[in-house]
Amino acid sequence: MTFPGQNNPCFGCVPSVHPFLSIAEKLFYLNSLNSLRPAFERRPSRDPLAIIENLARRRRSCAPTSSSNSLPAEPKRCWKGTVGRKSQIGPSAISRKVFVGGLCRDTDSDCLRRAFKEFQLENVEWCDKSERKFAYMVFKSQESIRELLRHCQKRDHNRFYYNINTTRPNRDRWVQLIPWIISDADFIKCPTDFPTTVSSRQRPQVTDNTVFVGALHGEMTAHDLFVIMQELFGPVISVGLDTDKFMYPVGTAKVTFETKASHDRAIDAEYISVVSDRFTKKLQIDPFLTDVNCSRCSKNAGPVFCRYPNCFTYFCGECFFDHIEAGGGYRTEPVEFHVPLMRNRIRKQGSFQSFETSRKH
Repeated sequence: MTFPGQNNPCFGCVPSVHPFLSIAEKLFYLNSLNSLRPAFERRPSRDPLAIIENLARRRRSCAPTSSSNSLPAEPKRCWKGTVGRKSQIGPSAISRKVFVGGLCRDTDSDCLRRAFKEFQLENVEWCDKSERKFAYMVFKSQESIRELLRHCQKRDHNRFYYNINTTRPNRDRWVQLIPWIISDADFIKCPTDFPTTVSSRQRPQVTDNTVFVGALHGEMTAHDLFVIMQELFGPVISVGLDTDKFMYPVGTAKVTFETKASHDRAIDAEYISVVSDRFTKKLQIDPFLTDVNCSRCSKNAGPVFCRYPNCFTYFCGECFFDHIEAGGGYRTEPVEFHVPLMRNRIRKQGSFQSFETSRKH
């Protein structure tokens, strides 16, 4: 087996602007291939899926944030408007997990445990241990969270803020808490054309017109995403946010459109910008991956999806390498056009997903 582009005359060149990929993204993918090439040549028996998964993960990690100016270029579509107000907490079922943001860098787990001890805090999950600007807290029960919210101040579009002591003497800090109402994770359009939150017995369905959406803002509900995607691309049937074992959103979602035309417009956009009264965010849109066999050998499972529009199909690890080594069947195509998508092969046990057919990229 050869490394992709090893014998391809286009490998290492920087092509002109492609209608589907930005120059920045081409350079990123090409540099990723070059950086992995020595390791692959030293270990020719290395699992090809591990290399491809590394590339796919690095592409996901470069999904733009509200403050990112790196990858990719400016999104093709931009939505501006007012997002709907989040459901009132009230008696609604809520997740035992709560987001806490606005932490100072010297805040640690012990500091949070002391601050929220009276509310039966059980565990602290750090999102980025190097920065320590935000984390997730898991409480013993829903009632513990309701009691905590009663002690919070509400300001800035009814957001919850709580004052905690820091490790510095006489230095208190207001931190933001984001609870999650479980029913806000799913949204389905009724036959009467009036969208509604789904009941506990309903779940959004996955079809050929379903897309994957990533890099969601923590305050974005399924209804918010429903409105955004429908106004940008066309009629939407349903939206389901992926959640973890505590039924708290993990930042990804599945959106199902009514027509293939709407689906194709969303895939072509790849990234969209959302500017609302509550937040500004750039979202990533990709094809929704399913379990099928490799389109090339038809024998092995095809966990790798080539996003390039001329391909747009599934491959096993070895066939994907052979595919882009041959220029995707078109010798004039640079190797970096063939952007691989792949779901994470390692999943946490007991995770809850909104869709009956759960998929994580």
